[in-house]
Amino acid sequence: MIAAHANFLFASTSRLAQSVLVHAPGSAINCAVVVVPGCPTTATMIPMLGTAPAAKVYAMKVFPSKGGGAPESRIIAAMDRAITLRRNFNNGAPSVPVAGTGTENDPFKFDSLNIKVVNMSLGGPTLFAGGDIEDELTLAMIDVGITLAASAGNDGFAAMTGGSPGTGIGALTIGASSTPVHERILRDNQLGLGFGVLYRPSNQIQTAYFSSRGPTADGRLDPDLSANGFASYVNVFAAVVNGQIVSCGAPDAPTTGPNACASRILFVSGTSFSSPTVAGAASLLRGAVPSASALQTRNALIRGANPTLIGDGSARIDQGAGFLDVPAALALLNSGMIEDELPTKKADDGDDEPDDVGAGGKSVTANLLKLGIQPVKFVKDTFTSDVKDLKPGQVAHFFVPSDIFTDRLVVKITSIVRELPPENQNRLFGDDLFVMGVDAPTSFAVHRIESPPGSEGVFVTADTTFTIDNPQTGLVRLALQGDWTNAGKISAQLTIERERRPPSVSSAIGQIRQGDVIPFYVNVPVAAQAVFELFWQQNWGRYPTNDLDMLVVDPNGKPVLDTAGFPPGASLNSPERAVIANPVPGQWTVLVNGFTIQQHGRPSGRDDNDLFTLEITADGRRLKVNK
Repeated sequence: MIAAHANFLFASTSRLAQSVLVHAPGSAINCAVVVVPGCPTTATMIPMLGTAPAAKVYAMKVFPSKGGGAPESRIIAAMDRAITLRRNFNNGAPSVPVAGTGTENDPFKFDSLNIKVVNMSLGGPTLFAGGDIEDELTLAMIDVGITLAASAGNDGFAAMTGGSPGTGIGALTIGASSTPVHERILRDNQLGLGFGVLYRPSNQIQTAYFSSRGPTADGRLDPDLSANGFASYVNVFAAVVNGQIVSCGAPDAPTTGPNACASRILFVSGTSFSSPTVAGAASLLRGAVPSASALQTRNALIRGANPTLIGDGSARIDQGAGFLDVPAALALLNSGMIEDELPTKKADDGDDEPDDVGAGGKSVTANLLKLGIQPVKFVKDTFTSDVKDLKPGQVAHFFVPSDIFTDRLVVKITSIVRELPPENQNRLFGDDLFVMGVDAPTSFAVHRIESPPGSEGVFVTADTTFTIDNPQTGLVRLALQGDWTNAGKISAQLTIERERRPPSVSSAIGQIRQGDVIPFYVNVPVAAQAVFELFWQQNWGRYPTNDLDMLVVDPNGKPVLDTAGFPPGASLNSPERAVIANPVPGQWTVLVNGFTIQQHGRPSGRDDNDLFTLEITADGRRLKVNK
């Protein structure tokens, strides 16, 4: 995506070549029409170029070849290494190899490099947007002269789902767009020539449905800008194992036969591909305007983004400042008018430009209010909204307050009205709504509206009701999208009913500090069900968020584990909750762990702490605990 510089030859009869010639004729050369040395008349040449094809790339590997995640410590180490290499260069250390032979299995290693741009096509949850270690390192990169492009994440399209380090103040955070050309070529290759335009009838560029959305919990309007991340073409040298593409370095990669290592073209989607596209753009700018700083380059790309090119009605928290526009960013840099500082939150100055950095107050709701984002207001525990004329791909966002007394949210979608008659709607599916609901955690998505489970959303064509039991404490986010495959606009009525439980007497109340493990003991009688719940004050409705964990141990000393083998009370949930059917009668142990208590630099002798409550019931009856 950054530095590709190759021409690929395909048989002119291939589906890919024919689709590209139809939907993007300027991106392919039919060698039967245009004579190209080395390209037979039966072939079509498709150049595949990165945004900055002359860029030099230095790779820092954090993920295993066969997929899967990486510990945050490893990612932090790689960020720190990039900063060290650039700082050493700034201090005059020579950029010469200090180890390695330069081969694939023994690459050169350096102690100094003039790293100008870093791409991070990765992300994860954070309790402290802008303030955790990865996010702090985004500012350290800026300080040494590195422009950092980071993926927004693929947890969209509900709000407040962007991950770290994209939540860092110094990051250039990239959302994914979807062009009709890219999707139509993809669907032609999946379904057959001609299906692309049927699958994606809208001619507008959209914010991709999977792209994570802002704002951040501290009140910033992430992402910063968007670039295409839908059906990107990627060439890899890979093998096929059990139908899956794997690295040729994988131990079980075949070396012979039809699935052996070979050059392969893949269609891939995600903000992992929009981010390097923008990283390449940053490389172009750093090369074209050497006097521009890392921060000026970042700011020029944001200010130069085109806010009108994405035509689906996307708001600032969907598309950022707009679609990538490199010539506009270059003109701004050359004008000498781009500031060399991060924007700061200030009083309304009367212009139409949103201020970028939130105040980071203790209340997430208050931080959003400063951005003009209003949570829904219940009247007698009911909220109703007419969602009018959603364009294909457009999202209506709703921020739903949920406190410790919120027992259930009932979401009703009714009165669906389509702009177009059936014969003019999407000819494959008709036009519909795509509905997503995520729980209160910010910087990632805990999906609560799924059918089937794991679908991360539901396509709605008629009156439908969804129930969210035991929502977490904070702001639950609902999102209604005019399905990106729609041909016309769509409207509906949204009703949210809130069911609340009366306050109850807690089984235990206490204060906890970082690293504390506080035991409680409770006698559980014969019962059909026992429920253990741990609440704390600095929950997902607060900024920053604390993380308390709860370990429940039965009378035989056996910890309660979920189906994945983890304690149900040791997660990023707030509250933590463990439901046990037919509990063993006897004395149970509950361990409350101050896993992450954010430190606020209190005066000496005053440790940061949080107030928690523990509620334990057996068949709905409160149980007393002994400490």
